[in-house]
Amino acid sequence: MVLGNCIIEQVAILGVSPAPPRIIQYVPPLAHPSKALVMTRIFLAIVGVAYLVLAAWCVFKPGQTSNSVGLTLQPGSGQSEYLVVYGGLQLGLGLFFLWPLWQSETERTVLVGCVLIHASLVLMRTISLAIYPGIQPTTYVLAVVEWAIFLGSLWRYFSRA
Repeated sequence: MVLGNCIIEQVAILGVSPAPPRIIQYVPPLAHPSKALVMTRIFLAIVGVAYLVLAAWCVFKPGQTSNSVGLTLQPGSGQSEYLVVYGGLQLGLGLFFLWPLWQSETERTVLVGCVLIHASLVLMRTISLAIYPGIQPTTYVLAVVEWAIFLGSLWRYFSRA
């Protein structure tokens, strides 16, 4: 029998009147997620969607995307590698960042992953901008987005109650 948030067990002893009921399991009420948790999930969802859009752009317009960042696709292996590394990896990252939407307990893991991934991207991007001349405008846009995601993920990580 369920009474409020408790599952109650009533046992008859030797066919005599039932023993007093006892609580066998407490089921806490469904709690509403905190504002910080909702904001973090929204942030990760935005990042996830951005990666899915980038994956689609890389898969369906590989020549355009590769040219915009200064890469030349060689027929065969070069095209295959670009599809896998740029399309496939972006797709995987997008799904990873969306994961907390259907499995809420993954939110912290995904947020830490977001911090680590974007810290790495920001580090390497900053080094590349410092040592290589001839950077195309799209690369600067990507750098700004990477920094924004990195700083946003740090903000969400340190905003957790």
